[in-house]
Amino acid sequence: MALRRSILVLAALLSARAAGAHNVPVLPSTCAFDPLEVDAPASGVAATAPPSNAPDGVHTTYDMQDQTAQFTLQSDAARPFVAGGTASMLELPSFFVALLRSTGARSGSTGEFIVPDLPLGFTVGGAALTLPMTLTTGLTAVPGLVLEGSPRDANGRYTLVGVVQQSGLPSPLGGVLVVRASCQATPVPDKDQFRRSTDSVVVSAGVTSKTLTMRVLFAPNPDEVLDFPGKPAIFRASTGGVTIGAGAVLGGLRQRGRRLFVASSDDRLLSMGVRFVRRRFQIDNYLLAVKLRAPVLPAPAGTPVAVQTSYAAGGLLGRSTDNFRVKAHGKRLAFP
Repeated sequence: MALRRSILVLAALLSARAAGAHNVPVLPSTCAFDPLEVDAPASGVAATAPPSNAPDGVHTTYDMQDQTAQFTLQSDAARPFVAGGTASMLELPSFFVALLRSTGARSGSTGEFIVPDLPLGFTVGGAALTLPMTLTTGLTAVPGLVLEGSPRDANGRYTLVGVVQQSGLPSPLGGVLVVRASCQATPVPDKDQFRRSTDSVVVSAGVTSKTLTMRVLFAPNPDEVLDFPGKPAIFRASTGGVTIGAGAVLGGLRQRGRRLFVASSDDRLLSMGVRFVRRRFQIDNYLLAVKLRAPVLPAPAGTPVAVQTSYAAGGLLGRSTDNFRVKAHGKRLAFP
């Protein structure tokens, strides 16, 4: 019954997708990447570059036909910072392009930016290296670490995040390296004109101190090319910015028969599966199943609890925010 109701909700979202697109120019915007942060978890070093001298130093133009955003840096492409007492610098390209995507759920749609393989120039204590890194407002991961950016909010603010497992940089920025860049776009770009890649509806979910389980019905845009075995599968649940649980199957989901893809993470904390459900109105529907061990239950502060869930599978990103009921005196959360 829950799946049938969710199929009806997903059908309504798909109808809104077709009917809700705007057809007005999206004006160029400006921002400054502030804060611009560099984090090396292995050494415990985290640094923030000083604020940009030009609050409008980054100009962004939007091409809705190609579904891209073109970033041009007018100033402050090279940003100095101090990492563990070592004078360092991060240099951004003066021009780069981001893909524009959006996700849909009961809680509304999001505006996502993805910058593939951005060449970032690092100088650490006199040693220079160019490091390609994909920055995204969605999910990214390396072994033992799941990161999430922030999609465009009502005020035009979003945060891009990227990570590499081995930076090749000298100490203290060797090993895993994380970069975060936040932007306050003015004027605010119209996310409803971003390409809608995925619509999602949470079918059922529960959280205890032992496990988090969830089933999500999702429908990708028919133009999306899905690659469940070739793309990482990542999941994160949070509330109020605090992580309840997260995990990643970096090797992707293995195919089991014609319609099923399943796998578990190397640490066995996360199991994910995707099953084809049906095709309707030329759109495929899939069911995502998640089991995550050892989540952290939030301290009970009344009911309901707004839980944000994000997943990546097959190259897709999905998001949803749903109200969970507090049960058993705060020892369990349940949806619906």
